[in-house]
Amino acid sequence: MGQKQFYKLNKEELEKESKKSPEPKITYTEEKKTIAGYECKKAIVEMKNDKGEVNKVDVWYTDKLQGPSGHAGGRMGGQFKGLKGAPLEFSMQFGPMKTQMIASNVSTSAVPDSKFTVSTEGYTEIKLEDLKKQRGGQ
Repeated sequence: MGQKQFYKLNKEELEKESKKSPEPKITYTEEKKTIAGYECKKAIVEMKNDKGEVNKVDVWYTDKLQGPSGHAGGRMGGQFKGLKGAPLEFSMQFGPMKTQMIASNVSTSAVPDSKFTVSTEGYTEIKLEDLKKQRGGQ
């Protein structure tokens, strides 16, 4: 709400938070399309929010891309946990707002660690618990 804040999580904390997320329900379809040169299939991912409401996300994924742990998908904060591939497009709607993300290109080159160093200048560090309290416990 107009505030610039950030919080830090180490690997163990991130895994702990991810385990708190309920498993999404994933329905696979036979629909296919090409995104950024990869053949993708469509899945519908249903997730419950903290209020028990179901949010549906259309996801186009490919099983041709592998993450660092050797599997293709399921790394987006538990959101797509269990997805049989790497998401290259997804769209979701929350109330009147619709969000759509589409990969325009894919590079399998190594990414230097320096690309993940983010400036926190102008931001206030906050604990995750405090952020959740600000958001009504979510």
